[in-house]
Amino acid sequence: MACLARPSDFQGAQPYRAPIHAPAQPAPLPRRGFWQRLADGLFDARQRDADNAVGQYLARRGKLTDSIEREIAERIFSGNWGPRQ
Repeated sequence: MACLARPSDFQGAQPYRAPIHAPAQPAPLPRRGFWQRLADGLFDARQRDADNAVGQYLARRGKLTDSIEREIAERIFSGNWGPRQ
């Protein structure tokens, strides 16, 4: 029991406070090149077109069922997707 500290040993001690640091600023993202921006724009445009076509198809056909979902997937993957189909 000789290793125990007495309560009087802790009387002037201050509690530990972690130092306050300013939040680190995130590094700026590198600017994408012309070709990457062009490719991203084309991809986004095609994605919007596909989303619109599927939305219009669902508006005509009604509720989304397994068979309609399968038909949409087949048309998208085969490239057989037209505005009036």
